[in-house]
Amino acid sequence: MLIGTDFSYTTVPFEDEAEIERVVQENAELLFGAYALLIPQARIATLGGRTTIPDAIVIDFEAERWYLVEAERATHG
Repeated sequence: MLIGTDFSYTTVPFEDEAEIERVVQENAELLFGAYALLIPQARIATLGGRTTIPDAIVIDFEAERWYLVEAERATHG
């Protein structure tokens, strides 16, 4: 994962998905913008009645959009 605008970062593997979630939450303003609100883990339900707990919900007030955030590793233990 590379985060930044004027810097180069060496990529390293994450230990687990919890580490990815922490990085996203700690860098929410950089990733989603200054006018976005990140709400960590909340249970949501679909119109069909199924429920899930995404890693976060992001509300972007400037763009008037919202997003579900789900951090996943390419490989699992």
